[in-house]
Amino acid sequence: LGTGLGLVGFGGMSVKPRALFPWMQRWLLAVGSHLADFRQRLPDTFHPNVVAAAVELLVPLGVAKVLQSLQDRHRRQWVPTLLAGVLTLTMLVILVLTQSRAAYMGLAAALLVLVALTRTRWLLIALPVLTGAVIGGGMVAGWSNLADALVSHDPAYGLEWRRGIWSAAICILGDFSFTGVGFGCFEPVLSLLYPPPPGWLPPHAHNLFLQVAIDLGLPGLVAFLAILGLVAYLGIRSYAESKLSQQARR
Repeated sequence: LGTGLGLVGFGGMSVKPRALFPWMQRWLLAVGSHLADFRQRLPDTFHPNVVAAAVELLVPLGVAKVLQSLQDRHRRQWVPTLLAGVLTLTMLVILVLTQSRAAYMGLAAALLVLVALTRTRWLLIALPVLTGAVIGGGMVAGWSNLADALVSHDPAYGLEWRRGIWSAAICILGDFSFTGVGFGCFEPVLSLLYPPPPGWLPPHAHNLFLQVAIDLGLPGLVAFLAILGLVAYLGIRSYAESKLSQQARR
């Protein structure tokens, strides 16, 4: 599923090659004639961040499957393990090509959790190293520059730009707190009721929780948080049950 989403999303991104690496832009332009039929059938293109968001959710699952298969010596099956490894690597390559900083950070956090659940000693080494790298980067480059680099490759769309979007989003949420404005209505509502400066019209709130609240209202945000909490609870319970099952087999 993740590989299929990634490949379709990558095809969608190929219609806008400027979002990718320079060498990838040249390659896509070179094979552009072979994508003509695909472009005609594609109703819309995909933003690299959207593709990354879909793929990054499934990469940790693939990594966990491979690690589980390698650890289970009694039931090790090489063909499914190899297939899972190849598909996970494909998703990881697509994720790297999206150049989505948020996806990179999300994947890093997910892998840290995975390491914490499987290799606690590795986590004790990784956390100080990562913490030192972040502190060193902030001291050398400056914390504001580091924050801008994490959110956007263009300084004009850095942290201050996003703060302006979040302020406007909070204004919209204050006026439509119960019902929300509906899916896909952030941009027209912003331009109509809260006229932004010329050339400044973001298509969304650049924050998942703010966007959900604006689309569905505060009740929708509560429901969304409840779903996330339920997923976390089921994951923790499943992990605890698997630990008990492993201890019983021993």
